[in-house]
Amino acid sequence: MPKETDRLKLPLPLGNENVTRESINGIFEKIDAGVATRESILIPAESDLNSYITEGEYYCPTNATVGTLANSPVGVAFHLTIEKHAGVVQTLTTFEPSNLQVFQRNYYVGWGPWIKVPTRDDIEEVKEYTDQKVEEIVINDASLTDKGIVQLSNAVDGTSEDLAATEKAVRDARVAAETNAKSYAEANFNKPSELMWGNVIKNSSGGLGLSNWTAKNGSTWITSSTNARLSGYFAHTPSVNAGEYAILDSDTIVSIVSGTYHLQALFYTTGQTTGGIRVEILNAADNSEIGRVSADLNTGWHRKTTTITIPNGVSIVVRLAAGGPLVSGTKAFSRIKLTPGTRDVPYSNEGDINALFQSVSEGKGLLETAITGKGGTVSKAGSVATFSELVSGVGGISTGMKVLRITGLNVVQDNNNYITHVINDLPFKPVFVEVLVTNMVGFGDGSSVYNQIDAVMTADIIDGVLKTRTTSQLQNYSKNNGYYNTLNFSWRTSSTNFTSNGLTIALSASNYTSNGNTNSYNNNFRLKQVCIYGV
Repeated sequence: MPKETDRLKLPLPLGNENVTRESINGIFEKIDAGVATRESILIPAESDLNSYITEGEYYCPTNATVGTLANSPVGVAFHLTIEKHAGVVQTLTTFEPSNLQVFQRNYYVGWGPWIKVPTRDDIEEVKEYTDQKVEEIVINDASLTDKGIVQLSNAVDGTSEDLAATEKAVRDARVAAETNAKSYAEANFNKPSELMWGNVIKNSSGGLGLSNWTAKNGSTWITSSTNARLSGYFAHTPSVNAGEYAILDSDTIVSIVSGTYHLQALFYTTGQTTGGIRVEILNAADNSEIGRVSADLNTGWHRKTTTITIPNGVSIVVRLAAGGPLVSGTKAFSRIKLTPGTRDVPYSNEGDINALFQSVSEGKGLLETAITGKGGTVSKAGSVATFSELVSGVGGISTGMKVLRITGLNVVQDNNNYITHVINDLPFKPVFVEVLVTNMVGFGDGSSVYNQIDAVMTADIIDGVLKTRTTSQLQNYSKNNGYYNTLNFSWRTSSTNFTSNGLTIALSASNYTSNGNTNSYNNNFRLKQVCIYGV
């Protein structure tokens, strides 16, 4: 009996039968009927749905059979569709007309969980529930303490506490704030160009020590830069008796333009409960007070300001005064500023910078005067010479010959009546040397009388050529017994040498004594002094 296919039950040929037209037509008719009906495959009892991965239609018609299946999501009869993707997807649909349920799961390497597909009734039920809950929600108006609904507003000057500003309102407020701030700054503060040299007080915070300030009444003042916020301050720490003052005066400030000035200072008075601590502006001519700003007692760092009027044609002194009774402890002053006008000018370090610039400028001016006084020239691009310009000016000063004098020498002749003396490590290049030599000669007449003869000898280098001469010597000396002495000093030019920072002095000497035909003499040739000239 021939075998049949699993689904359409088509006969499989055995290979030895005769194929007729009737048999082929029968197969085609069966194919046509099978495809048209596409019958589902029964899932028998005790089956495992995990093993169903072949594409097709399957079914389990009874609840009792479903109860025996493994990995079924339901306990009632169902239809199962298996479709391919990278793996397969199972779609299970229950049979109950009034309780339709659909489940799906995927298989790829392994099975995923069954997921129930929501029905339209499920969706409608959720929507109805959600609508009901939304209707029950009540949102109150927002307040400073509660969240809630808030209304927008474009107003920038309102006082409401339950409206919210729009982007336009924020922009309008910003523009108004910028305009108001600019107007206030222009009316109350100096421009940067006005601030740079606005302070007429040099070294106004002690950043340069006590430069430009002088202690009076025997008082002792110190400066400190340990306070990073202030950059520096003046301080008096000893106690001050009642009726006495510790005073620190500024240098006289001249050429003050008359008019109104703003005076400000920072004070530190912690621990001081009596006495007075203040900054005074005095007329330099008679020490009369023009104005002052006083500190609060027993207070940490604090700022005080006032307005004063400086008369026409006066120079002023700024005085830091600590009047007793004051106990031992820090009494400090900082950021002292005097600026033209009535506006409150914020303090910056430009006062100390100005003092430093002024001090350096004055020092440069003095150095420039000294250079020109020595015949030098300072070529400067601006009104104040730079350090490099001053260095060039110093280098251009003609200093003339450099001189080194060596005295107290006693360099003795050798066996050849030669003197050789080497001088090294000179601080300049030698070009001319002057030597003082002596020769004590004994006469050959048997007496103890010696003749000392001195000479000055010179040598110099001109265009690399050595020039020598003996500028002064006493050559002829006679005794009444007919003896006489003749001297001959000379340079040994082959051994005399000039270098870039040293020289070698090479000399010789000879004497001749005679009373006719008899010659007898003893040399005692010595180098006593050297004077070297160079560049």
